[in-house]
Amino acid sequence: RPGTSGVTFRDIAYASAPVNLSPPKISGIAKRGRTLKASHGSWTNAPTFYSYKWKRCSRSGANCSPIHGATAQGYKLTAADVGHAIRVQVVAFNPGGSSKPATSAHTAVIKPAS
Repeated sequence: RPGTSGVTFRDIAYASAPVNLSPPKISGIAKRGRTLKASHGSWTNAPTFYSYKWKRCSRSGANCSPIHGATAQGYKLTAADVGHAIRVQVVAFNPGGSSKPATSAHTAVIKPAS
């Protein structure tokens, strides 16, 4: 068409890295042996990929440390998690770059298996 530059909406969306609009959320039962699942939240600029980093925190959700190897969308709770709260940190990517990390609210304190 006359007057168009060939730039599409997708090209405009990818000009900038994603920006978080609402934080990720964790679903599942906070009990050893159960699997928690992260939803990535809401983002601008059409993310094409998300990375996940699960963190073990104090009972109040503070003083979090990364859980070695826990980088999938789901995380199976272990004995080391009992007595702690869990958070997940998500980074969104598109051809324009990567977002700043967005962190979920913390879970309830993880309970032992029944």
